[in-house]
Amino acid sequence: MRKRNLDIPVVSLTVNKDFDLAIDVMKVGIDDYLVKEEITSPVLPKTILSVIEKRRLKNRLIEIEISQQRLKAIHETLAGVIKDFEFPLAEMQRVEQGLKKSLPVEVQGNFLKIIVENTARIADKLERLKALKVDKTVKYIKDIKMIDLS
Repeated sequence: MRKRNLDIPVVSLTVNKDFDLAIDVMKVGIDDYLVKEEITSPVLPKTILSVIEKRRLKNRLIEIEISQQRLKAIHETLAGVIKDFEFPLAEMQRVEQGLKKSLPVEVQGNFLKIIVENTARIADKLERLKALKVDKTVKYIKDIKMIDLS
């Protein structure tokens, strides 16, 4: 099953209560074991449900660990990106304020409005990146994914 990359829980059935054998089979990947006389008792269904639940929890734990590692890598990358954007953004905001003060309102028109809106949008995205707590991506184009900042 490992060669085929199958993730199927396995319960071994044995004729005797040899605990050393049970330990050996669990070392090779068997999830649990039962003695044949237990298969007619309520132990069998409980064992099967337990093995399935353990596998589900194990897989969920792996997913969470991968997500945490991705989020850590994203944060490390974003720290540099955010730092690289802070100075230019502050400069854009300074220029924006200077234009507001120096240009008459009738001359400012759409040009200044576009600058103000885009500067605010960039600042908002940077704040959302700083506050990112969840590794959530959305499909963008074809197989390209992007971080969901909504």
